[in-house]
Amino acid sequence: MSKKQYAVIKELVDHHGNKKRAAIKLGIPIRQLNRRIRQYQEKGKAAFIHGNYGRKPVNCLSTEINNKIVTLYQTKYQDFNFMHFTQFLNEFEGINVYYSTVYQLLSQAEVDSPLKFKRLLVETALRQNIGLSILKLLKPKPSKPLISA
Repeated sequence: MSKKQYAVIKELVDHHGNKKRAAIKLGIPIRQLNRRIRQYQEKGKAAFIHGNYGRKPVNCLSTEINNKIVTLYQTKYQDFNFMHFTQFLNEFEGINVYYSTVYQLLSQAEVDSPLKFKRLLVETALRQNIGLSILKLLKPKPSKPLISA
């Protein structure tokens, strides 16, 4: 939208075009168009660049913290699943991050959760028709009803 706005407003200012037609072309009210023309006359093409362009988001973690999270998982907490690891980061390491952030960081570092290996073990046992005792251990036990009929 910014390139289109720039082109239309530049054409309007340079050739003294019709403001109403330009406003319809851009899909904005004439009052907004007047404001954009004033900005163009003051700043030029820079008026059409967003103010936050090139800035790092406030809620973005630094690369130092990202590396620390991956290193902690690979060295100290390698047997934890991602959810448990996130809880330990929040409680004991003082790094307050969400599960989705931890999952994304560890996935980018090509680190797999131990639960993934458990799933692969079950699939392999099913394909090879062996390890039925392992499958029995991994299956959840059915719960008993609280009230008997």
